[in-house]
Amino acid sequence: MIEKKRITPEIKADYERKFVSYISSLLHFNSINFDKKIRKHHERNTLIMDDIEESHIAYEDEKLLGSHLHRLENQISDPNLHKFFLTLSEREKEILNLTYAEEKKDIEISQQFGVSQQSISKTRKNALKKLRHFLMDGPSR
Repeated sequence: MIEKKRITPEIKADYERKFVSYISSLLHFNSINFDKKIRKHHERNTLIMDDIEESHIAYEDEKLLGSHLHRLENQISDPNLHKFFLTLSEREKEILNLTYAEEKKDIEISQQFGVSQQSISKTRKNALKKLRHFLMDGPSR
């Protein structure tokens, strides 16, 4: 017949040690894999506004530098059109810059200037009309 082996306390203690060691290793490596997974997720899905103070400073710097670089007078390549654009009133130039370079709406510009939205619209249309006439008639006018 088959002989049954008796489990002695030494064998039982050895199995318990191996089991605890196995569970400990399993927990250790699973925690490492979990940490890698979380890090990869955070790297792929980072939040834009993690550091508000730093991003606010960068935004202000970009706003100050970008507003000068993206003004319409710096973008016009035709020298005659540029010269004529500079003859527009400061208010007309500012409204055109805010509308087209900074993509602001009439209502936002009107709040900034403290006038009605209709006034901004009328000033913008008049400035564009002047530029259109200049382009149609040429620099001779």
